[in-house]
Amino acid sequence: MLRSKIALIGLLLAVVMTTFVAVNTSDAGERNDFWFRNASGATITQLYVAEGHEDEWGPDRLGEYVLGPGEEFFVRFRRPHHCRYDVMVVWEDGSTWQQPKRVNVCEVVRLTLRCNRRGCWTEAE
Repeated sequence: MLRSKIALIGLLLAVVMTTFVAVNTSDAGERNDFWFRNASGATITQLYVAEGHEDEWGPDRLGEYVLGPGEEFFVRFRRPHHCRYDVMVVWEDGSTWQQPKRVNVCEVVRLTLRCNRRGCWTEAE
């Protein structure tokens, strides 16, 4: 009798743990919010992040804020079911830079924009 109760408790714990792992794995797969870090050396006045298949950039993510050198901005998405996004910034002088390839934000915690004399690029963490 005692052995069957212990076996039943063990089975219930296994079911609970399996459910917990499945739920957490599915949530992690949908996470696509990330930090955008400006390590370019210049001030960014506008930041656009759009789904890769969209024709329009949508609203400026920074709003009234500007992103100075060394500053970070948290990019939050309302629809967490897409992973590939295009990124574009507008510098203080009005010029623009666009990420040459789509970023898989589901695999990124921080996206850092760096620039030198040869150009700009992003590094994903």
